[in-house]
Amino acid sequence: STGSSGSLFYYTRDGKFILKTISREEYHTIKNILPAYYKHLMVYPNTLLPKYLGCYKLIKKVKKKMTFVYFIIMMNIFATTNEIHLSFDIKGSKIGRQVLKNDSPINNINELYGKYSYAFKDLDLERFNKLFYFKKSYRNTILNQLQQDSIFLKECGLNDYSLLVGIHKPSLVNN
Repeated sequence: STGSSGSLFYYTRDGKFILKTISREEYHTIKNILPAYYKHLMVYPNTLLPKYLGCYKLIKKVKKKMTFVYFIIMMNIFATTNEIHLSFDIKGSKIGRQVLKNDSPINNINELYGKYSYAFKDLDLERFNKLFYFKKSYRNTILNQLQQDSIFLKECGLNDYSLLVGIHKPSLVNN
């Protein structure tokens, strides 16, 4: 499949790993932050950042012309025994961050579950603002980790991010 960036995504048969093509610039950025990234993962093993397993450059030479393919291998956060019924790609912006149109007849989050294979966006989440309920201790854990991950990204000079959220609704399993 392809993402909005034009990257190609390949999934292992068991769905546990993803190979994603990246640009030359992304490749060099990841290579440059790798020591700090590794340290962050060691200090914060429950980070919400992607778990990169490798960053590669393939060189193809045909008739003296070299072409390059850059890609990363990462763990798939949605590789779980629980079906993901709904997902959101959150960037913290409202500009162009909507899948459902304002005149969409969908008024209840329950109308979305299990019917869409793509991720919804920030304004879609805002539309269903009573979506997430956490115990206070869990909420604080998530917020603290988001803060630490944000500090790391800022220290690396990175400001383009997404928080991918998957929702499993147990009541749909038996229906």
